[in-house]
Amino acid sequence: MWLHHILSEAGLRVGLAGNVGFSLARQVITDDQPEYFVVELSSFQLDDMYQFRVHIALLMNITPDHLDRYHYNFEEYALAKMRILQNQTEEDAFIYWGEDEFLSRYVMMHGRLNRSSAYRCVGGGAHPCIGRLCERSSSLGEGRCAGWCALHQ
Repeated sequence: MWLHHILSEAGLRVGLAGNVGFSLARQVITDDQPEYFVVELSSFQLDDMYQFRVHIALLMNITPDHLDRYHYNFEEYALAKMRILQNQTEEDAFIYWGEDEFLSRYVMMHGRLNRSSAYRCVGGGAHPCIGRLCERSSSLGEGRCAGWCALHQ
């Protein structure tokens, strides 16, 4: 909801959907669609995601929730969360919390993650990227970040 608030305050028409706000399906069938959507997706929703493409994926941490659905296996659950990246292209971005052990290890093992740019956020506090924006320089094909965010190479 924080991201929706920031984008709305910046003057963008933004829809809030998924586990919060209104149904995404309900919003995309209306004539008055927002320019952008902020969508919170659960591991349950990601399990059934095959063609959905997220242009900017943000994942701050992975905690051991809903392990019963994943045979009480944290790795299996975490991999379900990483499905958010499966359809990203080189024009897309993945912003993640660099101090989360699983996320950092996954990014190191998978390099540029389906050709998308990965932005690593680190630093003190629960939300180190609040008020700071990461930018992607399309001319260089690399990311430039302000604040505590840095491109993971």
